[in-house]
Amino acid sequence: MLTIELVAHMDAGDRTAWQDDQDTRPLSELGRRQSQRLCEAIALEPVDALFSSPALRCLQTIEPVAERFRLTIKTLPNLRETNGFSPPQGWAGRMLPSDDPVGGSYAAGRLARAMLEVSEQRSQGRVVVCTHGDTLPVFGAFLVGAHALELPPLARQRGSWYTIRLAADGSVTARLNSVPDFPA
Repeated sequence: MLTIELVAHMDAGDRTAWQDDQDTRPLSELGRRQSQRLCEAIALEPVDALFSSPALRCLQTIEPVAERFRLTIKTLPNLRETNGFSPPQGWAGRMLPSDDPVGGSYAAGRLARAMLEVSEQRSQGRVVVCTHGDTLPVFGAFLVGAHALELPPLARQRGSWYTIRLAADGSVTARLNSVPDFPA
């Protein structure tokens, strides 16, 4: 069985105030405290591997876990943020519906592809995967639809994460976790 702890990056301040490339935006001081607290919760059980979006704030979110278990963090491009659910490159500006679901579908598909990459590299054990908050709900909806799961609660705040279990028989389960007394 492969267990994936799927987390969103911790607080990185106001994205609109950041003038540089969004991939270089670091965690705020609050985000650093949050990542330490998240690490305490996740590190209650051993972790075998770490995967992250290339964004600095995602890497910094799971650095405490990397330090605790002496692991390196592997970056996966498909864990990148989706820029407000932009459609696939080349489809922007096409005749899409005004309430465009294509961008959300594309974001869920990218995260699903990243999960396949993770499972190809680690078929068993426990891994932590850090991505962006906008991708978690669309990926959760994808999992529910693709695997006929009961709808887990929506991760609405930092300090919440999904535990996804992929069994050898192909079955999938998902559960929402949250850290008590999480810095906000």
